[in-house]
Amino acid sequence: MLLIGLVVDTFVRFPLRFRADSGVFLCTQPHELRCLPVVFRTLFPENLVTVLTSVSRDGAESDCKVWEFFREMGRYTGPKGRINRRLGMNVYENAGAIKAAERKEYPPGMHKRRKKDTIYGAALTEKQKIKFYYGLRDRQLFRYFDIAKRTAGNTGSTLLILCERRLDNVIRRAGFTLTRPQARQGIVHRHFQLNGKTVNKPGIMVRPGDVVTIRNRPNIRKLYNFIGESAPAASAEWLSVDKDLMKCIVTTLPTIDDVMLKVEVGKVVVFMSR
Repeated sequence: MLLIGLVVDTFVRFPLRFRADSGVFLCTQPHELRCLPVVFRTLFPENLVTVLTSVSRDGAESDCKVWEFFREMGRYTGPKGRINRRLGMNVYENAGAIKAAERKEYPPGMHKRRKKDTIYGAALTEKQKIKFYYGLRDRQLFRYFDIAKRTAGNTGSTLLILCERRLDNVIRRAGFTLTRPQARQGIVHRHFQLNGKTVNKPGIMVRPGDVVTIRNRPNIRKLYNFIGESAPAASAEWLSVDKDLMKCIVTTLPTIDDVMLKVEVGKVVVFMSR
């Protein structure tokens, strides 16, 4: 009933008319399209909803402008090999992305770019490394940066430590999964527990003494036992991992030396301080 009410409210607030011949919507008030609720975009199975907005007062369909609305995703879902090639390092660890970067050791795109980046371009590249390595959105990264600025100590080091403390990164560093996106998916599917409580938020910040375990279900444990056979051993000194019990204890907070990402964080701080 709530969904039906939202749909009715959408078509009452926004004068939309569906054209069966072209399969699009016609709206006579284009200035209000920015306020279209998310529910309108989730009603359709396609990833793209096309809306024709009339720009003339008489509603003539000859003067129309196409507005495209994409579903918003909380993470990057495009080709990972392109990101590895663009950034010049394997921020994505799955086999396909690594193989793509090894096969084509040059940035993607039809035309070659200049060999030397500008100061802005170099700083942007370093920022993108952190963003894609930890699977963050820009808003999340800037929120961590705001916390790092208000924390005593080196801002760049604090920023990387905050990213390193994320639950999905801890699961990856513990060797329970092969990649960070895989760890994120497992958390969202409620496969993991933090201090005995099932969680579904990949961005939870762990603290010393926290215990990360896998839910005691045969199908889930069978899955991660199979993944653990091919996953590399835990390489983080700030984590105590028991592979047999599928248990990880955060013994202390990570330091800048524990961060495996090779990035010039000073450029990132200058870039994000603009």
